[in-house]
Amino acid sequence: MVNQTSFKPGEGGRPKGSKNKVTIEVKEFLNNFLHDNLNTLQSDFDKLDSKDRLYFIEKILKYIIPTKADNNITRAINQYEDWTEEQIQAELDRLNNK
Repeated sequence: MVNQTSFKPGEGGRPKGSKNKVTIEVKEFLNNFLHDNLNTLQSDFDKLDSKDRLYFIEKILKYIIPTKADNNITRAINQYEDWTEEQIQAELDRLNNK
């Protein structure tokens, strides 16, 4: 199959680390939609039975609260927050010698 793009290997495309325009537009659309429909959303939420309200909350929490992995990383970083340079170097040496 012939490559029909105008890009050569190693050239073109979206630069590494750049924001995806479509993702940004979708997030902005959803944010505006939610903002414009807060009253309706609240009313619909209030009509749900308790099981469905909990299900809804569970589903949206992952977008609000950091995941467990993120918490573990933060906790690990905070563990070394007050260490001196000597303590950090000693820990690095210990880990390298494992």
